[in-house]
Amino acid sequence: MNARMAGIIPFEGRDRYDNGQGHMLGTLGRLIRVFDDNSREVALGGAVILLAESLLEPSIALQEYITWKPVDSLTAAATLHQGELSVSGIFRFNDAGEFIRFESDDRPYEVSSGVYKPIPFSIDLGEYHEAGGLMIPGRVYATWHLDNGDFTYWDGRITGLRRNVDRTSPSDT
Repeated sequence: MNARMAGIIPFEGRDRYDNGQGHMLGTLGRLIRVFDDNSREVALGGAVILLAESLLEPSIALQEYITWKPVDSLTAAATLHQGELSVSGIFRFNDAGEFIRFESDDRPYEVSSGVYKPIPFSIDLGEYHEAGGLMIPGRVYATWHLDNGDFTYWDGRITGLRRNVDRTSPSDT
């Protein structure tokens, strides 16, 4: 993710998951590390996000480590399992077949410094458009469903998807 804090300061955030390992890194101006975490909770969170985003890159959804079960004509359940790590979620679709919502109770939420607990989490998608020959959602909302009310921490737009990104970029160090 590339964004600007207060509309001015460049912020880069990366939440990476690879074969049971997670790493979350955030920097201001590529120089100041805001966070750098590779805990088990980050791995679980990364696995939930990979599962949630698997339909944006269908080759991921078809991997052997993800199993699918139909729930009804507009809902499917999926589980991502790698080694000792396992997370699940529910995928909801509209009548046009568009993926419109993902829900999971498996994503850890940091309730205080270094203390996590699983909190219901959802991603809502909409405003589908064509990009690079694919239909992709243009709007995404990511929400934690906390005891004291919903907290939408991401309200963003997707303008395109990049594939085969160089995994050795400077921000990976």
